[in-house]
Amino acid sequence: MKNKNRDKRIRPDDYFKWGPWEIARFGNWGWIRLDETKSEREARILAWAERYPGLVTEINDQVVRIAQMVTQFPPEQLLCRAWHEYCNIVVGFNGDDEKDKKMSDAYRMIDYVQSVIAGVKPSLPYTDNITNADWSKLKEEVQSLFMKLSCDYQLLLMAHGQLNDPDYDANMEFFRIQAELLWMNVRGKRYEVHERQALLDVLSPHSEILLHLFGLDAQSLVDEIVKIRTKQATGIFESWNDLSRLYEDVMAKTKIISEKTSIIDTEILIEKTLEYEQFTKRRDKITGEMFGLDLFDVEKITHIPKKFIAELAWRPGEDQEFFAPDGDSFCGWPLRIWPTMKRPFIQLNDRILSFDRHSLFDNFYRVLQRVVCRLKPEYKKNWNIHQKSVSEELPFKYFKQILPDAQIYNHIYYALGSKGNRGETDGILIYEDHLFVIEVKAGAFTYTSPTTDLPAHIKSVKSLVAKPLSQGNRLVDLLEDKDEISLYNEKGEEILCLCRSHFRHITVCAVTLDSFTEIAAKHQHLQNMNIDVGARSTWVLSIDDLRVYADLFNNPLIFLHYVEQRMRAAIPPSIDLDDEYEHLGLYFIHNDYRRFAERILKDNPDTRLTFPGYKKSIDEYFSCIARGEHGTIPRQDLPPKLEELISFLGNSHIKGRSKLASSLLSLNGKFKNEIDKAIENLFHIKDRSFAMSFEGESPLTLFIWKPSHPRRKDISLQQARKASAAVENKVSRILLELTYSEEGDLIDAHWQRINLDELTQNEKERIIAQGISLRKERVAKTRSQRKIRVNEPCPCGSGKKYKRCCRRLT
Repeated sequence: MKNKNRDKRIRPDDYFKWGPWEIARFGNWGWIRLDETKSEREARILAWAERYPGLVTEINDQVVRIAQMVTQFPPEQLLCRAWHEYCNIVVGFNGDDEKDKKMSDAYRMIDYVQSVIAGVKPSLPYTDNITNADWSKLKEEVQSLFMKLSCDYQLLLMAHGQLNDPDYDANMEFFRIQAELLWMNVRGKRYEVHERQALLDVLSPHSEILLHLFGLDAQSLVDEIVKIRTKQATGIFESWNDLSRLYEDVMAKTKIISEKTSIIDTEILIEKTLEYEQFTKRRDKITGEMFGLDLFDVEKITHIPKKFIAELAWRPGEDQEFFAPDGDSFCGWPLRIWPTMKRPFIQLNDRILSFDRHSLFDNFYRVLQRVVCRLKPEYKKNWNIHQKSVSEELPFKYFKQILPDAQIYNHIYYALGSKGNRGETDGILIYEDHLFVIEVKAGAFTYTSPTTDLPAHIKSVKSLVAKPLSQGNRLVDLLEDKDEISLYNEKGEEILCLCRSHFRHITVCAVTLDSFTEIAAKHQHLQNMNIDVGARSTWVLSIDDLRVYADLFNNPLIFLHYVEQRMRAAIPPSIDLDDEYEHLGLYFIHNDYRRFAERILKDNPDTRLTFPGYKKSIDEYFSCIARGEHGTIPRQDLPPKLEELISFLGNSHIKGRSKLASSLLSLNGKFKNEIDKAIENLFHIKDRSFAMSFEGESPLTLFIWKPSHPRRKDISLQQARKASAAVENKVSRILLELTYSEEGDLIDAHWQRINLDELTQNEKERIIAQGISLRKERVAKTRSQRKIRVNEPCPCGSGKKYKRCCRRLT
């Protein structure tokens, strides 16, 4: 007989095969699989390795062609056209993959082309205008270059290394590829709505030196820098609105002039009207922004002194490093440090212009640091002191926003061994039954390229991630070993005694000032670099990540539950994600997303899962906020009564509220809906209070009380114990008691875990006897209504089939 369930495989939305690689997409997730025999693999590696030298020559030639094209055209025309094309793509952006690719390609025509302008001497005199054909050819060359470097070059270089490098390390090679792809292609370290606060957080301590050097304190400087972003985000649209208003005002004025002078020629009337200064200024402003360079002119947009902005600008051909022939094969390659990463502005005809706002905000703090320390070398020590101080304060500031009632202890010490040695940690945070051990590193992630200085990248990860994680794990290891340890302040005074039994969940966090968690947050990347941080799940976060969480989580208990799920998914082979917010997006949709991923892996072994679509709702929310629109905060969908309960718990001080909320939030969607429906139904039962019990993976007994029928703890406890005894091998359950006002508002909640093993033997036997009676009642009630099939779940609620459960009791 043919098996009807033989082939229930889900068909992919997209499927692509390239050589031995298969790539499939299923909605928001996908997999990548390598399908080849050993002999096929050896032949492929040999063929790719042989192609590698030719590809390097090809890329070098392509870079030269791009440079020759860029340097013969007026740079302002190139950059204006690139910016306007990018702006046209951004308008109406909806986050789909195709548009993402178009945006990325268009932005390379801004940042990479500007870097080429800064790195190569211009071919004067410039060609008067760039034609559409010239522009298309240049765009094609740039897109082709980045495609080769992101794909062919990486694969061929890997094959070349396997055959020719005796020290070839596959794990390290994988890390290098990831680092280079991020270096070339990823811009925009944070959401735009956070740019201003991010700069204020780190620059405020340096107000005095900024005022001394540039005549602006930190807040004023940040406000002026933000004007550049605002102008480029909204300026072109404001200009169109200004043009419309100018047209209306001019036409109204021409009517008045016509009546006074009897002139009827419209062109003459408009010319006379525009002679009025009030209209001339408005016309010139609109023309300058729509068809000129005023939209990018830093001096016109801001009040920043030219002395300062000149420090952040390149003249054409001024950068001596990007195209320097240093003997390597990377002259002008985007794998080097780009000029825009060192100075974000370009100076053309004595005008300092800003086209690349991502480089401006991504690198501004570190660029400013280098400028200040060059102009005032003696301030370098103070800069580092302030940087360390603010870095240690910010994580706790944002954790406190997420967990308002948390207990925080900074700069704590503890005894190590019996020889007077002591360990140190930057701080701990306690909220309910959660303990966060937080280590903060203020150092900068290396500004060098992973291509030319991979050891510096590895050193940065070890310093900013591995070392703090090791320090945090040391404290937790001691607590696990001793069960109880004392914590001290710098003076040696005891400030707290930590007991392991007080905490249901412990999280070790490494928080960094720089955003590089795409590289460092993955456990497998640390393993690839031979960095051992132990078997415990750890969490690498940046300050930018914490800002996002502070905006998205308005209930501390939901955040704690997310942390629990996040740590479950932290260690392979559970989940391999490219972005911290993909974890969050997966949590919003799937709750226990490690289990979701493991189900996919069960059906698709030997694959690498990707989840690129899951942060879309987060991106869209912050895009809405940046545009000044009302955005819906992304979150998990919860049934209304359950959502009300979790909200009530989050605003309460009920003991054990975190554990209860975690238990409820961990339920599957069907169970959540059943509980929600039960709360609604039980509330509407008149003249008495009523209970309902749920079985399955998380047994629960629910009581609803009202002022007319106040809580009876003895009754609810007895009923919950009977329910536990009624189900074989399920001696533990949650007893949840909710009190509602007569109007239906939740006003109180009590809960406890019922465990029959805590009873005396006589009490336990009595309860078990009552439980057996309850089982029989449930089965009898069902049998009175219909026939019970032998293979259906038993009506007693055990979860077993009827034939293997209560059939023998009847």
